[in-house]
Amino acid sequence: MTRTADLHALIAQIRAAMTQIPPGPDVVVHAIHGPGHALVTCHLLTVTTGDRPTASHPARLPAAVGTTMRQVEHALTASGYSYATTDLGLRGAWRATRSGAHLLRVHRDTPDGPRTEPMPRRDAEPAR
Repeated sequence: MTRTADLHALIAQIRAAMTQIPPGPDVVVHAIHGPGHALVTCHLLTVTTGDRPTASHPARLPAAVGTTMRQVEHALTASGYSYATTDLGLRGAWRATRSGAHLLRVHRDTPDGPRTEPMPRRDAEPAR
């Protein structure tokens, strides 16, 4: 069951985590939900691209547990960050992985700056 969320704690966690991530690597939200829509875990990860993409520097977002992926999108927007969207721009372009996780690319550019494309299929899954 999803909870009615006060997203202030999640917004604060996102802002704090993003200040700890060095410039350069891409940032993704890594979320896993349970049998329903509620998230059971959520992290921000840095992803390096290349021949062998790797994910590292996990920043836990405990305030996201019990919320939905859509609520995470709202918290990202309220934190001042944008994210890859679907063709119509109505929802985040979450990509499901083989392990059941969902990844969403976060844009760290300025609101008027260039946008990156959604993640290619070869992006790394976080190490377990």
